[in-house]
Amino acid sequence: MLLFLFIIAVSCQFCNNENNCNSQKIIQLKSLYHSLQQLQSKFNDLEDQEIKVIEIYTSKKSQLETNFRETVEQDNITQKINQLRIDFRSKIVEIKRKKIKGKRFNSDLVRFNVFKDTMERWLEFHQQQKKEIMNIKYYWYFVVKNSSWISELNPCALDYEVLEYLTDISISNIHSKIVPHTILPEEQTLLVGYTLSFEFKQNPYMNKTFLTKEIMYNINETNYPTCTIANCGTEMTDLYYDKLKNNKSFFDFFEIFDDDVMEEIALIDMKICKRIVKETLTFSYQYFERLNEESISEEDDYGEEDDYYDDYYDDE
Repeated sequence: MLLFLFIIAVSCQFCNNENNCNSQKIIQLKSLYHSLQQLQSKFNDLEDQEIKVIEIYTSKKSQLETNFRETVEQDNITQKINQLRIDFRSKIVEIKRKKIKGKRFNSDLVRFNVFKDTMERWLEFHQQQKKEIMNIKYYWYFVVKNSSWISELNPCALDYEVLEYLTDISISNIHSKIVPHTILPEEQTLLVGYTLSFEFKQNPYMNKTFLTKEIMYNINETNYPTCTIANCGTEMTDLYYDKLKNNKSFFDFFEIFDDDVMEEIALIDMKICKRIVKETLTFSYQYFERLNEESISEEDDYGEEDDYYDDYYDDE
């Protein structure tokens, strides 16, 4: 009996313990379920946030792509506009250059033609008066002596003795040649040429009494001053050289010089030749009478053509 009661008591105790364990498990399960729900809720929130971020990203990306395309298109339009501006300006510059080119070349032609016409008229008059002038003793001697360029040729006393035999100074073979501009290759300019001649009487100082100097140069002042000189050379007598000694000579102006110094000497000679034409030939009578340039300009009315003639020498 006691044993039976003991078994019953133990069984009851076991049942109570088991019930307590189940209750605890149920409580734990409920807690875990609640935590799971919280996690699920957080996950859903995170998923919603991710979706929103993706939507924002997609929207921003689409906007950026649209902006990029618009920017590229705008850049292309801007480049095309800029290129059109460049092309337009280039056309304007080209048109202006052609106009300037034509005007400059036409101006060169006008200047040369006026110069040539003036000198041809002078030659006609000169031929008419040549015999009378040759009868005037020492005419060309005084003309040369009173000219401004003579001092640049360093004449000595002996040279002035020889110049007393000078009977004529003249110009001939006036011509021009169209050539490319040396600085602006698309343009054209004129090479101008002529021959200066000095004629002497027979005298004890010269074996050759007819001296010439051929000159050719660019007329355009914007051009590189290309110039060529061809001298005839001189044949002076032993008497001349005995008296000359170590002095410089006026007649070096007609000597043939070496190629290595040609450019330097040619440019100097070119300026002197242009002054001989401008001063000595066209105003020889005034220089013979020792009139200065100021009195010449006051007494003579050059007129419009002579203005072009003076422009011909502006690049000196």
